[in-house]
Amino acid sequence: MNGREANRRASKLGDMFRAVEAELLVELGKARVGLNHMGNRGSRVEDAARKALRGVLPRQFDVGHGEVFDRYGDTSSQMDVIVTTLDHPFTHPGHQPMPYMLDGVAAVGEVKTRLTTGELQDCIEKGIRFKRLRRAVGKDDVVLNHSEGYLVETQLLPPFFVLAFENDVAIDTVLKRMNDAPLAPVQPTKLHFKEDSPQHPLDAICILGKGLMWNLRSGLGPVQLRQGSEPPLTGWHWIDTDAPFSWMLHWMHIAIPQIQRRHSPLIHYTV
Repeated sequence: MNGREANRRASKLGDMFRAVEAELLVELGKARVGLNHMGNRGSRVEDAARKALRGVLPRQFDVGHGEVFDRYGDTSSQMDVIVTTLDHPFTHPGHQPMPYMLDGVAAVGEVKTRLTTGELQDCIEKGIRFKRLRRAVGKDDVVLNHSEGYLVETQLLPPFFVLAFENDVAIDTVLKRMNDAPLAPVQPTKLHFKEDSPQHPLDAICILGKGLMWNLRSGLGPVQLRQGSEPPLTGWHWIDTDAPFSWMLHWMHIAIPQIQRRHSPLIHYTV
């Protein structure tokens, strides 16, 4: 799906999101000028990404970083971005890596100063580990924005995105690597779903100033793309746009499960 002009609609909100994206790229330039150590540069752009997301997401979300754990004792790798909901029992200071309860997490992400094949593989491996975590779903919990079929596809897990400031990999190569990426095996919980679906490691890749890549899965999820009257597209697809950060925010609002709970998810965790 190409054609930047076709994807661009003049709007006040869109212009505001473009301004945030421009500020992120300025932060990358500042990091390069002021910091020689690559790790320090990476930390600075990660901080900038978290600050930007904290400023544009609705108030019911907070943004931090660290590790995510589930009720069964499994833990994710270190995550650059962890978006939490009001269900999370702790408010962590955003500058310190901390542990986060899976059932208070809305989305997670990795921030890359420059996306290379090695960095992409790192994201895939972290995604496989993250998607092995298991939700604690109450029998009275209701997901308001996803179909039953899509819940089985995703196992209600928070979406995993990659935010890259620059890119060294051909888009066709990224698409192939993602469509061929191994799935994360799911350990059955028998709490909610009638079947356990292996999970795609990543759900979206945003490359600032270039475009956005979405994992459409079976094509029947909340995000659908079509070519004319054809059936919905499936798998990974690239959207060429001058406002990829804005598109990623739209995707997050659609993809983050909106869970209506009768009881706090904390009751599923041993204290």
